[in-house]
Amino acid sequence: MIKIKSDILSLDNNELAARMMCADVDLNLSLSNTAEQEVKTNADCFYTYKKTGVTRKGDTVTLGFGNIKSCALANSLEGCDSAYIVAVSLGHGVDRLLRQKAVGPTAEHFTVDAVASTLCESLCDHVQSILPQKSGRRFSPGYGDLDLSIQAPLLQYLGNCGVGLTESGLMIPSKSVTFIVGVKE
Repeated sequence: MIKIKSDILSLDNNELAARMMCADVDLNLSLSNTAEQEVKTNADCFYTYKKTGVTRKGDTVTLGFGNIKSCALANSLEGCDSAYIVAVSLGHGVDRLLRQKAVGPTAEHFTVDAVASTLCESLCDHVQSILPQKSGRRFSPGYGDLDLSIQAPLLQYLGNCGVGLTESGLMIPSKSVTFIVGVKE
């Protein structure tokens, strides 16, 4: 697990507007600015990754943690001999912040949650940009036909990466993302 400072995260206003389901983030500017500072203060950002070989046979992809049937993933990894398996997280401090906000005004909780999700996406962007080799488009479990059931073997493959799953399959810490990204060598 590699720790990373939260000050590298940047809030993309278009991403935030989509998460807040509003056309004009300026309407919520004071709330989002405060939320950004709170999230960054409480974040304990980290990531981990492993590189693995990739083989494809039709719509089945074999990675270091098993065979995955997904046409969309197979297409995403077209021409790739290897891939990075990655987990990123804003950490447990953001979960504590979200629990605190859940008992306050709804708009405040909603804004902090949207800001945290947006900053988690920023963390994904940053981590992908610093991987040792140039990589393609990220692909996460739950996207397209890539079933969420691969989360458990994916996280097990990464080892002690700081991200776990509840019995119902939710990631802990909640502002965590796993993704697979192909490398063309």
